[in-house]
Amino acid sequence: MVFIWFLFAVYAVTANDSIQTLGTYIASNRDDFKMVLDVCIHGFYFCIYHVQGFNAGDPAFGRLDNFPEIEIQWYHAVHH
Repeated sequence: MVFIWFLFAVYAVTANDSIQTLGTYIASNRDDFKMVLDVCIHGFYFCIYHVQGFNAGDPAFGRLDNFPEIEIQWYHAVHH
């Protein structure tokens, strides 16, 4: 059962801000097996960084290169 909940947490981590979501997951599961959580979390991050190593560290996989750079203007800092 813990493994199923861990898979839900993996989805949440990849779909949302990973550090924030992972921190919330760890804080809410303090009574679970620490070793299992540590191995799973470290394994997950190892896989992510390993894949990023093959991609030269580009998390967008080159998709952001299609957009032109914009010149920042003063009105970009004005909040509505």
